[in-house]
Amino acid sequence: MVLLTLSNTVQNAIIGDDNSVTGGILGAATLLLVNYVVVRTLFNHPKLEHLIEGSTDVLIENGMIREDRLKKELLTHEEVETAAHRQGFSSLAEVQRAVIEPGGTIYFLRKDHPLKK
Repeated sequence: MVLLTLSNTVQNAIIGDDNSVTGGILGAATLLLVNYVVVRTLFNHPKLEHLIEGSTDVLIENGMIREDRLKKELLTHEEVETAAHRQGFSSLAEVQRAVIEPGGTIYFLRKDHPLKK
């Protein structure tokens, strides 16, 4: 997100109304400073980070898809299956457990995994 905003700011300074290098550098520096402050604040305040970022959520437990969790995360079966395919699963039938992380990454555990309970 920061990189997209940063590139847009620098682009506007180059080809927009403000075509000075100083304007682009000032805009870029401001965005980087704000990003630094936000990251540091969230790092030092875990409860605030949890409030903003959210927490992990179990989408598949013991091989059973949790429909309520999919609804809460606004995910379809197809989206979860696509994510599973990207991680080497041929179908959701092979998945013992699937957990979505706060950043949106889905972690899958295979049914025949030695750590399964």
